[in-house]
Amino acid sequence: MDESSHDGPPNRQWVSLVLRRADHPTVIMLLCVSWLLIGWFVVRLGLAKQGVIDIDNREPRQAQLQVDLNTAPWPEFATLPGVGEVLSRSIVDFRREHGKFGAIEDIKLVPGIGEIRFSQLRPYLVISNSVSK
Repeated sequence: MDESSHDGPPNRQWVSLVLRRADHPTVIMLLCVSWLLIGWFVVRLGLAKQGVIDIDNREPRQAQLQVDLNTAPWPEFATLPGVGEVLSRSIVDFRREHGKFGAIEDIKLVPGIGEIRFSQLRPYLVISNSVSK
């Protein structure tokens, strides 16, 4: 066994198997092209233009959910506060049996909707294709 192989700089033969000196310019060029492409994608996607969103200091916004009494299916009614599947289906069944609602207040004719529930639902209700009864 040769003692000189243990002393001095480590054996560099394994490095020459992985990357030769002639490969250095190619690797550098590939790295540069990769960074340019990444930068292009960041700019293209607009990530560089977007700022940091300060959620903690932002004023809360309310969603403006509106459900049309004359056209909405029961799942849309079920998204309203205090309205579940049973009441949603009752509203749609009432509309099917009695025709379109002429006014938003007519929803109080549906069993299970009184003044209190109506006052909770009123901000979310709209009417299209109004008809007179």
